[in-house]
Amino acid sequence: MAKPLKTPSVLVTDDNPDNRVMAIECFRALLPHAYPDEAGNGEIALNLVREKIRLTGKSYDLIMMDYQMPGLNGQETTLKIREMEASLKEEEKSIIITWSAAKISPYEQANAIVKKPLIKDDLELLLIEYGYILNE
Repeated sequence: MAKPLKTPSVLVTDDNPDNRVMAIECFRALLPHAYPDEAGNGEIALNLVREKIRLTGKSYDLIMMDYQMPGLNGQETTLKIREMEASLKEEEKSIIITWSAAKISPYEQANAIVKKPLIKDDLELLLIEYGYILNE
């Protein structure tokens, strides 16, 4: 049984609403006090990150980023987020998780990858790795 250690701010970015719902449900099951924001494309994600930095001085703790989206794809969005975060301290930057059925490694400047369809156990392992939950 996993025990939440801290509650991250989370952004789930995917153009498929069903995928966003599935990811949010997994986050909520593992981190009951987390209330993830969601974005249906890269432009919306960039606007949310920009606003988060403006209001709090830091980016989201975790961002799940789909690859294939209309407009900006996940790689392009990830690089633009990293540009926005350039002036932030390391602990104020996002952990960006590539979320893809086809890719086998994270995007450039992303921290991790999780496969689609999302399996809660895979997300749990990442949350353990990054110190958000404790595996008991």
